[in-house]
Amino acid sequence: MALLRATERRLIKDTNLANVYNKEIHKLEEAGYAVRISSAEASSSSESWFVPHHIVHHNGKARVVFNCSFSHKQTNLNDNLLPGPTLGPPLLGVLLRFRQYAVAISGDIRAMFHQIRLLPEDQPLLRFLWRDMEKDCIPDIYEWRVLPFGTTCSPCCATYALQRHVRDNPDGDEEVVESVQQSFYVDNCLQSLQSQHQAKKLIDKMRALLTSGSFDIRQWASNVPDVIAHLPIEAKSESCELWLSASKSDPQESTLGLIWHCSQDTFGYKHRPVTTNGDTSMRTVYRILASQYDPLGYIIPFTTRAKILVQTLWKRVESWDEPLPADLLSEWQAWEEELPNLQRITLARCYTPACNNTSSTIDMHVFCDASEKAYGSVAYLRVETGDNIQVAFIMARSLMAPKKQLSMPRLELCAALSGAQLAKTLSSELTLNIRQTVMWSDSTTVLHWIKSESCNYKVFVGTRIAEIQDLIGYENWNYVDSDNNPADDITRGKTLIDLSHTCRWNQGPEFLHQSPDHWPIHPSVP
Repeated sequence: MALLRATERRLIKDTNLANVYNKEIHKLEEAGYAVRISSAEASSSSESWFVPHHIVHHNGKARVVFNCSFSHKQTNLNDNLLPGPTLGPPLLGVLLRFRQYAVAISGDIRAMFHQIRLLPEDQPLLRFLWRDMEKDCIPDIYEWRVLPFGTTCSPCCATYALQRHVRDNPDGDEEVVESVQQSFYVDNCLQSLQSQHQAKKLIDKMRALLTSGSFDIRQWASNVPDVIAHLPIEAKSESCELWLSASKSDPQESTLGLIWHCSQDTFGYKHRPVTTNGDTSMRTVYRILASQYDPLGYIIPFTTRAKILVQTLWKRVESWDEPLPADLLSEWQAWEEELPNLQRITLARCYTPACNNTSSTIDMHVFCDASEKAYGSVAYLRVETGDNIQVAFIMARSLMAPKKQLSMPRLELCAALSGAQLAKTLSSELTLNIRQTVMWSDSTTVLHWIKSESCNYKVFVGTRIAEIQDLIGYENWNYVDSDNNPADDITRGKTLIDLSHTCRWNQGPEFLHQSPDHWPIHPSVP
C-alpha cells in the first residue's frame, strides 16, 4: 500500500501521466492479461505475492513496469524464481548471421510474453493493486493470467513456448523451425537470405505458423521493399510503410540496439546524451561509457581510449563522486566532445554480396596486438570470386591490461589468446562456408611460443599456449608487421572522425585485397 500511495502522489502532480497510467492498467484487463478478483478469491489462496508497479519513459512512450525484484522482508519474487536455461541463440550470433547475405528481414512478436498463460496455481504470486487514482477507495486486487514483463523466468518460458509451438505443429516447416531457433533473440527476428523469393516465402510461412499459436509477428522491415510490399499495413513497420509509399527516404529500424538504415542497408550509431548534474565524477564517466552500445566492437579504437583514461583516473581519484582532477578532466572532456560524431559512423549490414556466390572462396583473418595499456583482436572476411577480392569487417574485441604489470611478450600472448577465442566464437556462429581461418600476430616471440610445446614453459605462458593450441592449430598462425596490423588501432586508438573515413580498420589491411604473393613474409622462427 505504501508503494501504491507513493505512485499516486507522483501521478497527482501530472494529470496527463495519471490518465496514461490508468489506461495502461485497464488495457491489461481488457486484453485478459490481468483480471480483477474479489477479496474472497484473494484470501482463498494459500500463498500470494503483490508486485509493485511504476511508470517509465522509453523511446518517447510512457510504460507501466512491474518490479518483480522489489524486496519485502529481505526477499523478492525474482529471488525465488529460476531463470531457466538459455534456449535461444546469443544476441551476438543473431547479429553475425544477420549480416551474412544480401536480403535482410526483421520482425517483432507483439507482446510475446503476454501470449503465454500462467498455471492457475502460479497466478496468486503475481498480483497487484490499483484503484483508478481514487485515494479514498479500497484498492482493487488484480491477478496476472499471463507472463508479465519483469519476472526472471519470462524470457525462458516464452522462448520455450515459441520453439515448442513451431517444432510440434503438424504444419511446421523446417525452414521456419530453423529460423525460430537460430534467428530469434527473444521476440525479435533478424535474418538474412540469399534471394528476395526466399525472404518473401519465409515471411509468409512464418506469419501463418506463428499466428496459429497466437504469436502475432509484425513490424516487418527489409532492405528490399518488394519483400514486404504485399503485407498488410498493420504487419509492416511504420518507417518501411512510409518508405514504400515514398513518404520517407531513409527508414530506420532498431535492431538489437543498433540502428539499421534499411534503404542504405547500413548500421548506424546513435549519440545518447547523458544528463549530468554538478562536477564530472567517476560515476558520470561510467554512465557515459555504459551508454556506448557496440556489440560488434566496431568503435573499439575510440572507446578503448576512454577506458585507458579511466585506468589513469583511478590512480588519482579515490571515490565515485570525487570531482576529476583538472588536467585529466580536460582529457575526458576532449573525448566526450567527440561523441556527437557517432552519427557519422556506418557499418555495412551485409559483409559482402559476394557471399551469395557459391563459387566464392571465403576465408577468415584474425589480427592480434597488445600494448602496455590494452590488447585485443579484430576479424575480417576475405571473399575471393575469380579475380575480385572483397574484405569485410566482422567483429573486434578488446581488454584492458591487468594492473599488475606484465612483460610485452606476455601481453602479446594474451592478445593472441583473445584472437583465438574470437576465431572460435565466429566459427561456431557463422554459417558461411569458411575455407580456412588465418591468424596474424606481430610478435615473433608469441609465434615461437605457439609453435612450441606448452609444457616447456611456466604456468602463465604454458596454460595460454595450451589453450590457444586447443582452439586453433599452430599452422594457422602467421606474422604481420605492425604497419599492416589493423589490431594496432585498438591499442593506439582512433577518433570517430578517423573511423568514419575509409581506413585499414574498416576495410582491412591493403595486403588482404591482394593475392597471397603480396602478403607479409614470415620471418624465420627458431
